[in-house]
Amino acid sequence: MSLIFVGTVVGAVMVTAAINKTHSLLGRRGAGAISFLCMGLGNLFLALHPPWHFVPVVMGLVSYGVAGLDPTESAWVGSLHHSSGFLGMLQGCWGIGSTIAPLIANAVVRRGIPYYQFYYIPVSLRSPVINHC
Repeated sequence: MSLIFVGTVVGAVMVTAAINKTHSLLGRRGAGAISFLCMGLGNLFLALHPPWHFVPVVMGLVSYGVAGLDPTESAWVGSLHHSSGFLGMLQGCWGIGSTIAPLIANAVVRRGIPYYQFYYIPVSLRSPVINHC
């Protein structure tokens, strides 16, 4: 079993223990901001090509962000008018991204491009959102 998978599981387990406390202290917006920051910093670190022994730790940081962002986004969308339709679209977008991202990463690696260059895509997509906040 790869240590990358262990890192992602550890990140997801850590967020399940911490998200309720974070939500009660900082609210939805604070919990979402911390999750977004963890996911963004993790992708940025991976794009900077860290040494291999740091990759599982950084993947845990990305997993912490992803696992924390899903419930905070769902809670926010659930408070909107006509929330069931919006929740369906939100989860559909998560599903599309979860399906397409491994296919893109596989295509990148098969073409001989270093794995860390795949993370340029999420970092570049995240930058306008940070500028908007």
